[in-house]
Amino acid sequence: GGKIAQLLKVDTYTGKVDVIIEETSDSLVTVIPISHIHTLVTPLPETNELIWYSERSGSAHFYLYELSTGRLKNAITEGDWFVRNVLHFDPEMRELVIQTANRVKGRNPYYSDICRVNIDSQKLIEIVSDDNEYIVGDTRSRVSWAAPKSYGVSPDAHYIVATRSRVDTIPESVVFNRQGDELLVLET
Repeated sequence: GGKIAQLLKVDTYTGKVDVIIEETSDSLVTVIPISHIHTLVTPLPETNELIWYSERSGSAHFYLYELSTGRLKNAITEGDWFVRNVLHFDPEMRELVIQTANRVKGRNPYYSDICRVNIDSQKLIEIVSDDNEYIVGDTRSRVSWAAPKSYGVSPDAHYIVATRSRVDTIPESVVFNRQGDELLVLET
């Protein structure tokens, strides 16, 4: 019925199964947004952590867990808005590049922003936020977890290629740097 989600640890030698993380709801637990075909749960094996996607607060956000114990370390994002997608994770900076929606009051809630957020301090920095929809890569065609191969984001996350559009404009692809400066509009 979709009312429980668990992260399990399986000992392949003994067959023993331990529940590491468990989330329950009276209605529905969502770990895969309706717009995706893969989960936004992201393992960080180098640091024994896990980024967990959840709508437990009423809005879609990320949480950081310690993998070995299942202990919640902190909420990565929070507020009366939601995370749409994770585009990139930089393990050295411990920073996610994400898409958000409904963060700016008075703006069309379907327009998505592009932001950076530190997974430890929860400091969120806008990269691009205006009255446009931004599509970075093709999230529907990815079948792997939101992992190192992030389409539309350079490997060092210093550059982002996004298609900017609205119903009353012609879509255009734009290159931004990590500060949100528009560097180039790509010609077709």
